[in-house]
Amino acid sequence: MARPFKVAKVSGSPKFHPRSYQADGIKFILENPHCGLFYPPGLGKTATTLAAFKVLKDGGYVDKMFIIAPLRVCHMVWPAEVKDWLDFEHLSVGVLHGAKKDQVLNEDHDIYVMNPEGIKWLEANQKIFIKERWVLTLDESTLWKNATSQRFKKLKKMIHHFDRRLLLTGTPVPRGLINLWSQLFLLD
Repeated sequence: MARPFKVAKVSGSPKFHPRSYQADGIKFILENPHCGLFYPPGLGKTATTLAAFKVLKDGGYVDKMFIIAPLRVCHMVWPAEVKDWLDFEHLSVGVLHGAKKDQVLNEDHDIYVMNPEGIKWLEANQKIFIKERWVLTLDESTLWKNATSQRFKKLKKMIHHFDRRLLLTGTPVPRGLINLWSQLFLLD
């Protein structure tokens, strides 16, 4: 499969040039504080999200982004995507996992990523959201498809801390429309 981005080499990292559907996605995120990108896998949801976040941050609309994603995505996808593009390499990413997550939380990062299993820990540390304006990104939002799960209930209590909310997934309804209810509740 061909890389879904147009690339222009500029001193090491390539400059991000969104494809037309990514430009539409960026515009959609900017115009809708609570929204979702349901692109098929591999079409650049991460880069699209970073581009929209950069515009919002540079414009003074938000300060930081908090991402909840599967563990592999936390460690490999978000930090790598930031480094892969000249446009985003100035952004810092803190991975909140393991024994050093309290230390990372106290560091000043633009983006924090955490896996859903850390939601209980986050509930105890939600004071970080008080001083700044945050974007919440649920990468692989189907992890939140069960409204009776503890992770959903805990996030539901904290959702008011986030000025902007974004869902990312390539499969929003893996087992039927009922799987959408709780995901969309977190946006609404």
